[in-house]
Amino acid sequence: MRKGSKQTPEAIEKNRLAHLGKKDAPKTLEKKRLSHLGEKNGFYGKKHSPETIEMMKGPKSETHKQHLSEAKKGKAPTNIEILKVSRIGANNSEEQILKQKETLATKEVKDKMKMSHVGERNINWKNGRTPLTERIRESSRYYEWRNAIYKRDSYTDVITGEKGNGDLNAHHIVPYSEIMDRNNITTYEEAMACEELWDINNGITMLEKNHIKLHMKVENGDDIK
Repeated sequence: MRKGSKQTPEAIEKNRLAHLGKKDAPKTLEKKRLSHLGEKNGFYGKKHSPETIEMMKGPKSETHKQHLSEAKKGKAPTNIEILKVSRIGANNSEEQILKQKETLATKEVKDKMKMSHVGERNINWKNGRTPLTERIRESSRYYEWRNAIYKRDSYTDVITGEKGNGDLNAHHIVPYSEIMDRNNITTYEEAMACEELWDINNGITMLEKNHIKLHMKVENGDDIK
């Protein structure tokens, strides 16, 4: 095949079918792996920009979700291998692991496991607020709010002046829970409609490690300096 020429769709399909179900030999796989290591890798020495990293961490589009769903169709998860490395399957024979898998798969067991972590039984229970808060933080509007703050602050911790590298947090000046309580927000729809929640002037950019330290000081009643 001449350099720069392209295969016809028929030739591409014929080539695909010829290799369908075939696996490369271990030696070939190792050769492929080595061909992308170090300086041979097209991304060698490069880094994603803070903007790209934050975009990659954001919510997936419906199209992206659909592509992921289609890619997983017809592929059974390797439950046996998962159980082999789990606490339940450790040091057990394959037969024992299969029995454990069958036990875990029953609806009754699944329901019991689910109910044991619902509501007040959950260690993160906060009077019903946690599930709503999590849903809000996973919304596209939250990501837009957060990214607008990062962009305004040039992806830099406003307290220390350190540049972020995929480890940024948006800190609420007025606590999130306080805004929720003051506006009597109890539903997702009410949260989306509350403009105070999405005011970027109520947020500042911080490195995750510094954000955690700040909240620890607040919880311990220490002075914030």
